[in-house]
Amino acid sequence: MLTHSFQPDKPQSSRLFCAGVLISSNVVLTSATCLLSARNHILYVHAPASTVKKNYTVKYRVAHKDYNSGTHVHDFGILVLEKNVEWGKKKPRSACLDFTTKLQGDCLATGFSSDFEITTTLLSVEQKGCGPRQDPGDVCCGTNVSDDDDCIITPGAPVLCLSSDKVFTVVGVSRSICKNNKQVSIGELSTVKTWLQSELVEINLLQNVYTYKKL
Repeated sequence: MLTHSFQPDKPQSSRLFCAGVLISSNVVLTSATCLLSARNHILYVHAPASTVKKNYTVKYRVAHKDYNSGTHVHDFGILVLEKNVEWGKKKPRSACLDFTTKLQGDCLATGFSSDFEITTTLLSVEQKGCGPRQDPGDVCCGTNVSDDDDCIITPGAPVLCLSSDKVFTVVGVSRSICKNNKQVSIGELSTVKTWLQSELVEINLLQNVYTYKKL
């Protein structure tokens, strides 16, 4: 599973500002908030796990049609790259999406630190909003399980939880950074299954490419 960061305008000088996950050779799942915060910019995707270090220009982007910037309900977006991510001699890698595993219990999320190193934070996730007023219907709350380690999660980054066959699979997308170094809001992937599959059909991406199948 890989985390991909994207940045606006000039790929050599701009700062990384959001994250996502590659679900095929040229499609990235992220948050709608990330897309709309850069609506007037050219976007580039950087794939740090690729052996070929380069930035990939985004040719198409779409946010969920019912995304609400106030409540952040349906906070999901898709990026399509002009070219496939290159892996050199390594086997191409992308993540599979799990629409059946609940976004709860033992999970982990990714982000990039101040020096742009990819980090992982272990979470305990509950099926509710992090705040008393934050419950648009598709949001969960992840709590950092460690009192010693920093909670470093980037908006748009994938959230993985333990499936019934004991595999960590992508079941959500982070909607915020960690607040007070403790909690993060997460969108549950299963709630947008129909929309996501419909959008991916439009770009000719087959379900068996990105859908997780139990072992």
